[in-house]
Amino acid sequence: MSEEEKISSLHDDLEHPFSGKDIPEYDTERGYPNQYPDVGPRGERSIVNRLSQFGITQKDLASVGVESAFELSQEQFDALMIQAVRQQYDTLLPSVYGRWAKMEHPENQLAVVQRVARIYKSWGFRIVQKGDKLSVEEPNLLLSLEGAHFVRDLGDIDKIHDLGIRSVMVQYNNENALASNEGLTELGAQAVRKMIDQGIIIDLAHNNPNVRRDIFSVVESLGKGSLLAYTHGAESLDIAKDKQFAAYAEKRGLTSDEIKRLVGLGGIIGLGVTRPFYQNIEQMAEAIDRICQIEKGPQSLGLGSDFGGVAPSLEIGVANPAEVARLADVLAAKFNYPDALIKNILRNNIHHWVEDHQNKSI
Repeated sequence: MSEEEKISSLHDDLEHPFSGKDIPEYDTERGYPNQYPDVGPRGERSIVNRLSQFGITQKDLASVGVESAFELSQEQFDALMIQAVRQQYDTLLPSVYGRWAKMEHPENQLAVVQRVARIYKSWGFRIVQKGDKLSVEEPNLLLSLEGAHFVRDLGDIDKIHDLGIRSVMVQYNNENALASNEGLTELGAQAVRKMIDQGIIIDLAHNNPNVRRDIFSVVESLGKGSLLAYTHGAESLDIAKDKQFAAYAEKRGLTSDEIKRLVGLGGIIGLGVTRPFYQNIEQMAEAIDRICQIEKGPQSLGLGSDFGGVAPSLEIGVANPAEVARLADVLAAKFNYPDALIKNILRNNIHHWVEDHQNKSI
């Protein structure tokens, strides 16, 4: 795989940081994320980090008439991101972030979700809808809601669907009306059933183990395993190797049994390309090979790169889409993976899973 070849991802953050200055995670003055301030050649502010993680260079900035990333208007940022996505992606689930610590009112959270969804739609890409055949020439986007914390009743599920969102993470770490530390609430179980009925993908990432357990049970009872995804993360045993984040391993990572269960149901797994999921590219390659030993594993595996959503201090050598080629090199050298299998993992599996397993009911 060369640096020029396109990839696919189950989770990346494309949205303009400047358009939400009241949101702490996107505060350009304090850094992104706040808890991991980065000082170095990539800069410490979210706009600089984000552009870097999509391979946008100083030459690209000059092409839209600015010298500094901080001079970018919304329109100029959009133009650069549209170009980067067109050049580097085949199929992508861009994140629409649905939970903020300082935005407790559901109506305010919903307003931000609506704004971000409008931005993505305005970019002119193919937004995947029911019955669509995916393009092999232009990027295919499937809008993904990261955290349904504004949902208070089943009518809010219709609002999500009407916004064009086709993948939903029930919980983003903390408890909400749908999910507690003990598992899905009664409303949460009803919401998952309704989303499944509407063909919405259920995302297991950032859900605690008890919530994942209940989601598995609901999805299995409905025979809709192909609507289940773990969009970005790793196996808990890999996360536990990161001393800084070891305590989060059980909450954030899948167990080996969950991986086998998800693969067996026809779902898909997107592996992160940063810490705390992996400490280096070699460890990530080993994890890929481990999952590929499971029946149906090789076709149930892709990337959940989370570009635009991580601090530079967490990078392990795959800092933007072009650098995914480094992972391909390790898979070929260490495990003798053929080029076709590597391309499936880094691109085609997600494309085919979205098209073959999702578009029947989206």
